[in-house]
Amino acid sequence: MIETLGCHIYRSGGNLDAIYGGVCARKVVFSVNSYLFFILTALLTACAPKAVSSVAVSVDLPASSAQEVPQVWIDAPLNGATLPFGAVEILSHAASSSGIAQLELSVNGAVIRTDTNPNPAETLSLARQTWLPTAGGTYQVSVRARNTQGEWSAPVSITVTILEPPTATAFPSLTDSPTSAPTTAAPPTIVLVRNSFCRAGPGRVYDEITGLNTGDTAEVLGINQERTWLFIYWPKFKVRCWIVASAAPPETDLSRVPVLAAPPTPVPTSSPTLALTSPPSPAPTSSPTLAPTSPPSPAPTSSPTLALTSPPSPEPTRPIRPTRPPTPTPVSPTATPYKP
Repeated sequence: MIETLGCHIYRSGGNLDAIYGGVCARKVVFSVNSYLFFILTALLTACAPKAVSSVAVSVDLPASSAQEVPQVWIDAPLNGATLPFGAVEILSHAASSSGIAQLELSVNGAVIRTDTNPNPAETLSLARQTWLPTAGGTYQVSVRARNTQGEWSAPVSITVTILEPPTATAFPSLTDSPTSAPTTAAPPTIVLVRNSFCRAGPGRVYDEITGLNTGDTAEVLGINQERTWLFIYWPKFKVRCWIVASAAPPETDLSRVPVLAAPPTPVPTSSPTLALTSPPSPAPTSSPTLAPTSPPSPAPTSSPTLALTSPPSPEPTRPIRPTRPPTPTPVSPTATPYKP
């Protein structure tokens, strides 16, 4: 029992009963209300530690409830898109409060690539992933993401249609013969039968690049419209230039050599014009007039007259008398005798 303001309060069966008399009825009601407020405050204070302990128990919940599951969506191509045959770029985004670590691309349930985010700390990541289909058809493309806590998102899928690859168009053969050679045959090889300059174009107006001698080997890559010049490849020095067609053997088959357009004709550079001035004319000098003279008449010569003379008569010879030989004169010696 608690006594308040001359009134007696009893607690009976969980109910509060006030026994009061006469004039204190209103005071008793006020006291009861104050008493209830006091009791309620005491109960809340007593229960406060229990509330804290209940919060501590919530820490033991599963990890998936304490962190955000990654979210992923595909930006391009759009769902139901029809694309030409070739490489397809898949553009997607992924978001997670703990960061995005990887994005995985799958086609028809098979993983075709997994890309690692170079900046896993970012909470919003953009991925560009390329897929190369091998044939046309309808495909299901799926993307999912993994955050830095190792949790994967649910896959997001779209459906795309890839057109069939274009087929090669077959062109008719140049001739109806089934044994005709294909147009991709190797260029004919020639052995020069005469020397030839190799020029930058089919004509003598083009600059000379080099020269080939008789017996050199070259491949014919083309011919001009007039079929008078050949565009050749000289493997000896790895040069491509033009030579006269007459340098090739006459029996060379050039029927399948493609016709090539000539390069632009070189424009000759204008050289400075030199003004030609005539040298000053020398003052005329009077030359002496030579009076014509008649050559002297040769003096007539008389022809010698040959006189016929008779040969002289031989004189009679007389016999020669023998003469006496001369007497030798004695000579005294002039040498000095030897003295031992």
